[in-house]
Amino acid sequence: MAEFDLKETAKAVNGRLVGGRAKKAKGVSIDSRTIAKRNIYIAIKGENFDGHNFVADAFSKGAVVAIISRPELLKDFPNKSFIVVDDTLAALQNLAGWRRRQMKKLLVIGITGSNGKTTVKEMTAAILSYKYKTLKTEGNLNNHIGVPLTLLKLTSKHEAAVIEMGMNAKGEIALLTKMAKPSIGVITNISQAHIGNFASLAKIRTAKAELIENMPKTGKAVLNADDPNSEPLIEQARLKTRTFGKNQLADVSLVDSWKNGGAGQWASVYFKGKEINAHVPLIGAHQIENALAAIAVGTLAGVDLKDMARGLNRVKPASMRMEPENLPNGALVLNDAYNANPASTEKALMAASELKKDGRLFFVFGDMKELGKKSEAAHKRIGKIAAKVGVNGIYTLGTSATFTAKEAKLKGVRSTRAKSHEQIAVALFKTIRANDVVLVKGSRSMAMEKVVNRLIELAKG
Repeated sequence: MAEFDLKETAKAVNGRLVGGRAKKAKGVSIDSRTIAKRNIYIAIKGENFDGHNFVADAFSKGAVVAIISRPELLKDFPNKSFIVVDDTLAALQNLAGWRRRQMKKLLVIGITGSNGKTTVKEMTAAILSYKYKTLKTEGNLNNHIGVPLTLLKLTSKHEAAVIEMGMNAKGEIALLTKMAKPSIGVITNISQAHIGNFASLAKIRTAKAELIENMPKTGKAVLNADDPNSEPLIEQARLKTRTFGKNQLADVSLVDSWKNGGAGQWASVYFKGKEINAHVPLIGAHQIENALAAIAVGTLAGVDLKDMARGLNRVKPASMRMEPENLPNGALVLNDAYNANPASTEKALMAASELKKDGRLFFVFGDMKELGKKSEAAHKRIGKIAAKVGVNGIYTLGTSATFTAKEAKLKGVRSTRAKSHEQIAVALFKTIRANDVVLVKGSRSMAMEKVVNRLIELAKG
């Protein structure tokens, strides 16, 4: 756990240290429920909560200092230490940026993109761990709060950090990049994710490119040679760039790949006259592309190719990202419910169809959000793809996913428009049997994992 001198902390966050006798702290938390002894508690204010209301709870659980923007609280805790600032969110971000700057020799990998960020993050961390003591983003803490919380976990023992960076709007990647100061920046691909928040794919590309634009000239970029939307970034790159892809002109290129049953696939990868065979123990051909991105990072970080292969073989599915659940009756559920956009949904359907053998394929689909005017067309297209890959039955939840159900029905797929997660789970439980495959996907706000969890409950009795 990272240690902090409180005078230095106050200076880093542009605040003033008042009250109490505390001089040192260990670790940072913004959640009073997870406070550990000697923590710094930062009272973040959100749309539906105010961390200032939990300062007493934080102190009772062992926090030694609270960073606040409401000085009137000082009188309620006369013997406690506080750092008073104008904005506690800015304080969190400033403290994280300061912490990063203290570690001048740290190798930082920043990863963004429309699809595959979390999986590439996991693969990259697994590869780097063979050479460096590596910190990585936990779960999906990839926004303006999650990234600083990750950086604040850095200790003097860390030699590398793999930081996932998400965005919903222009300027967000720039903020995270300035905070994390990546040595290597990865853009996995660029597609219509969040297109409703932008005027065009070009605008999305510009927003993602903030990663490259805000890195120092000594930084290095990793870009996708197979992605047409990334071509302008490759052509105009201001940094040393390493490309990856099936394209034989890519710096890290795929020679061949082959299936390993339901346990993933193998990839033969070429780089600078050398070739390695790497096992990728994840479901879906698109995971090969993610592995190539991670290998490209490894080549820039000086990791031995054989160690990269060992690292990839250790990767586990990230939560709710093509996560397999085997039911007692022999059916397979693919929990890909963390999020959804048109490109990721198409890849998931292709991956699920490859696992369909003697059984049937069912698709449980919740709305894809943030698509704006393109939403109806995008959802209809998913219906066509579902029919094309051989989906036998589709269950949809949400207004927009109705377009998917209607389109699939026109193509001969049995379609059910549900009103609740429970309705879908019960219907599936009564329908699926051994060797069937069920793919569950939808945007985060649709919480489609509720279907998976309830189905597992029913199946286990």
